[in-house]
Amino acid sequence: SNGDSHAVDLQNNEGMVWIKGRLNAIHPYIYSTVRGANKYVRTNSNLIEQTNSNSVSGVYSYGTNSFTIGSGNGSSFIDINNNGTTFDYWVFRSKPRFFDIVTYTGIMSGSKTVSHNLQCEPGYIMIKNLDTNRNWACFHRSRGNASWQEFNTVSGFTSGSGSMWDTTTPTSTQFTVEQFSGINANGDNGD
Repeated sequence: SNGDSHAVDLQNNEGMVWIKGRLNAIHPYIYSTVRGANKYVRTNSNLIEQTNSNSVSGVYSYGTNSFTIGSGNGSSFIDINNNGTTFDYWVFRSKPRFFDIVTYTGIMSGSKTVSHNLQCEPGYIMIKNLDTNRNWACFHRSRGNASWQEFNTVSGFTSGSGSMWDTTTPTSTQFTVEQFSGINANGDNGD
C-alpha cells in the first residue's frame, strides 16, 4: 500500500533497493543510498539516471531498519507503489565479500582501473552510465574477461575484439573498464 515502510537497514550502510512489480508492464527500478533518495535507474532501459519529480514519489528515505516508498503522484510512482499491485523488492547492503557500490568518472582515453571494497574477486559486475543513454554492461566471472552482457537487451553474453573489461580479470581490490563510451565516456559518471 502507499507509504509503506519495509524492514531493512540502509541508513548507516551503503546499499541498493531493486523494486519490480509482478505485472509485465511495470518497469524494474534501482535506487541506491550512494546516488541519494529519489534517484533511480531502470534495469530494462538504457536511460540515464532519473530523479522523481515529486520528492516523495520514489524511495525517498533510508532508515536504520527501513526504506520508505512515497505516496506521491507520477509515472514512476505507479511502477513501484501502485494500489492493488504486488511488488517484489531486493535489498543489497554493502558488505565485504558480498556486495559493493562504486561510482567513477570515465576518461575515454584508454582503460580505467576502478577500485572496489569487496575484498574478493567480483562474481558479477553491473555498470550503468548515469549521464548518457547507454546500455548496461555486465561481467560474470564464469564468462571471463573477454565477454560482457548488455543487461537491458535480449542479447546474451558477447565476445569480440577488445572487451568492456580490457581483457583484465577483476581482482579483490579493482576492476578495469575499456574505453567504450557506454562505461568509460570522458566525464560521464558510472555506477
